[in-house]
Amino acid sequence: MTLSTDIMLDRHRLKKKLKFWRILCIVIVIVGIIGIIYQVNLSNKTDRIARLTVTGIILTDPRRNKELQRIAKNDNVKALIVAFDSPGGTFVGGEILFQQLREISKTSSKD
Repeated sequence: MTLSTDIMLDRHRLKKKLKFWRILCIVIVIVGIIGIIYQVNLSNKTDRIARLTVTGIILTDPRRNKELQRIAKNDNVKALIVAFDSPGGTFVGGEILFQQLREISKTSSKD
């Protein structure tokens, strides 16, 4: 009879411990989800400063053009810092870059 009573007490203790760890895990998950939601909402509403670094010879670069278009469309970007480390480049590549920077300047001055 004592053996079954000991087993029942052990099972009861294990259930209490398991219940504690389950509740702790649920609380951690909920806090994590709230933190992620808060971080996403916070990062979407803050003003940003974009930075573009142009290195090497300035050529026509579709990837850079897409990035500049993305910056121009983003309402959270309030400023653009452009850093040049270039010996020069082609006329067409430089002119395209200049025109895109002018477009960004025009769209940001309307705000």
